[in-house]
Amino acid sequence: MLARPFLFATLILWVFCSSAGDLEFDLWAEELFNAMERGPIDGVSSIVPEINLQMAKKLQRSFVSIELENKTIGGYKAGFTNPLSQNKWGLSGPVSGVLFSEGKKRVPVRVDLKSFQKLMLEIEIGFQIKREILQKVGSIEDLIPYIDSVLPVIELPDLQFTSLESLTAVDLVATNIASSMWVVGKSSPISTGQALGELVVSLSINGETIDSGNSSNAMGDPLKALLWLVNDRIATGWPIKPGQTLITGTLGRINAAKVGCYIGDYGSLGKIELEVYDSSVNATPCLVQP
Repeated sequence: MLARPFLFATLILWVFCSSAGDLEFDLWAEELFNAMERGPIDGVSSIVPEINLQMAKKLQRSFVSIELENKTIGGYKAGFTNPLSQNKWGLSGPVSGVLFSEGKKRVPVRVDLKSFQKLMLEIEIGFQIKREILQKVGSIEDLIPYIDSVLPVIELPDLQFTSLESLTAVDLVATNIASSMWVVGKSSPISTGQALGELVVSLSINGETIDSGNSSNAMGDPLKALLWLVNDRIATGWPIKPGQTLITGTLGRINAAKVGCYIGDYGSLGKIELEVYDSSVNATPCLVQP
C-alpha cells in the first residue's frame, strides 16, 4: 500500500493540477517503484480516480526509467491486442510496455513461484529484430526486412497488486503492464506471405489443456500487432534495435500460475516447456534440464 503522505500529496497534485509535468511523474513513479519493492500495492486508479490512460503512459515512462538504472531493454510487449480484451478492460486499442533483458529465459526453464507476487502465464508470438528501426513503418511488407525471426513465447507477468478484482487497464499501463519474465522457444525464419494468422496455440499443465487461442486473436495477425507495436514505440521515442524481441499480446487468457509442468504448443512454430515449482515444498522436479 502506498504511504499516506504520498497519497495526500498525490491527491493534491492530480485533483488540483490540470497538467502535471515530468518532475511530478518522476516523483510519483519513484514512490510507486519503492512501494512495489516492499510488496503488493493498491492500483493507482484506486488512489487517484482522475488518472487517465495518457497520464498512465507518462507514469509508465518514468517508472521504466527507474528500472533501467539496473536493467537493460530486451524488447517490447503489446497488450490487449485482442478486441475482446479491449472491450472487457474499457480500451479503444492496444497498449505497450518494455521487456527487460534480465527477464528473458530460454527453454527448458524452471520458475520458482515464491519469487513472484501473482505470477501469470500467457501464450504469445514474438519476433526478433534484425535491423534498427528509426522511423515509422508503413506496412507489413515494409516491416519484413527488419525482422530476423518469429518465435513462440510464454510471457510470465507478475501482478503485484493487493486486489485483482479492482484492477484497471490504467493500473497495468502505469506499472509497465506487469512486465517480469518471458520464455522464448526456438526461432524460425520469417518470410513474406507467411501464414502466421492461422496458427492454433494451446497451453497445458501436466498434460491437461488449460488455454488455447488462434494467432488471429492478435489484431487479426501477429504481424499486424507487430506493426502496431513498432510504430507505437517509435512514436513515443523508444529505440528498436537488432536482437530485441517484440511480443504481440496473449492469444488466449491470462492464466494464474500453478505448480506443474507446462507445455505451450505453437503448431509449426514448435513448443515451449517450462516448470513452475514452489521452493518451500520439497518435491521432485517434473522437468529435466540439460
